[in-house]
Amino acid sequence: MRQVRLLILAAFLVCGCAGHPVKSEDVLHDICRANHLFDLYQKERLRFTFNVRLPDKTVKRSWEWHIRSGEVFLNGEAHSQSAMFVNDIYWLLFPLKAWEDRGKTAVTVNRRRTPPLAGRELTEVVVRYVDGKGFTPNDAYRLYVDDNLMIREWGYLKEGREPPARMTTWEDYTDFDGVSLSLLREGPAGFRVWFTDVAVE
Repeated sequence: MRQVRLLILAAFLVCGCAGHPVKSEDVLHDICRANHLFDLYQKERLRFTFNVRLPDKTVKRSWEWHIRSGEVFLNGEAHSQSAMFVNDIYWLLFPLKAWEDRGKTAVTVNRRRTPPLAGRELTEVVVRYVDGKGFTPNDAYRLYVDDNLMIREWGYLKEGREPPARMTTWEDYTDFDGVSLSLLREGPAGFRVWFTDVAVE
């Protein structure tokens, strides 16, 4: 079934749709499905520690998300779904969160693009939050995916402006009870985001 969906998406991209708006559920759904991110809806908990290295400091936050109830715990204590949690969970699960935000976004697909960090041809998927909607209204994100619909590079455009405010690779894909997650983001000037203590239950 997965191979059929990949073939359908490949045919969709080849048939002249590049550069035109598409429904977010088309491409984002297939990226989530290829990485089994929808399987998280059947799980009880997701635990992870978000780590980011900035020029002047390193930040570390440990989260536990009770998926079905929506409860969130930060460093073992109950916590509201604050901007910090939204930031950290979007870094880990951006395709799934963008798919959940369908209706708030416009999505465009461009084939045969060579992003600056990956240095090889990939398919570019641009997700724009439109009309002031979402947690990051009017921002845009570029996902660069390979033939297996694995994200290899990501770019963030604040309010849709060039150049991207942040660019990182997506690396270290690891399987967690069937769910495939990238645990490492590497960017220019030593910027780094990585995830530790990850568990899916």
